[in-house]
Amino acid sequence: SANFGCLLDTSMSMDKESKAFGLSQLISLDERSEGIITCCDSKIYWDESTKIKRCNIEELSKIKATGGGGTLLAEYFSEYEKHIGKCDFLVIISDGQLMDTDIANMKDPGIDVYWLITSNSDFKPPFGRSFDLRNM
Repeated sequence: SANFGCLLDTSMSMDKESKAFGLSQLISLDERSEGIITCCDSKIYWDESTKIKRCNIEELSKIKATGGGGTLLAEYFSEYEKHIGKCDFLVIISDGQLMDTDIANMKDPGIDVYWLITSNSDFKPPFGRSFDLRNM
């Protein structure tokens, strides 16, 4: 089984459909995968993270999108282990509309990172692999 961390961008630029579409992609993970989904806009809502035991519709429907401000993701990569524990990989669900300074402050966590980009953007991640969900 796999243990993953997932950061859900809940900034103003991510509409409800984009959040739901990004989360729905987690269903493709094996049913034995467990994860912790954390929302983020200009702050990371560590205390409101949701643990899911299976990547299915029932578990994913428990996610409550907190936030609605700007977007700052950098802290997640350096702080996730302190807040949610060790992970086998990380999933970032975002529209890719990030500030250059935020990208410059991101530190490679040393594990696989999968960026699920929910809009037609030219986003290039500073590390990991990026998947443009709208052009697949």
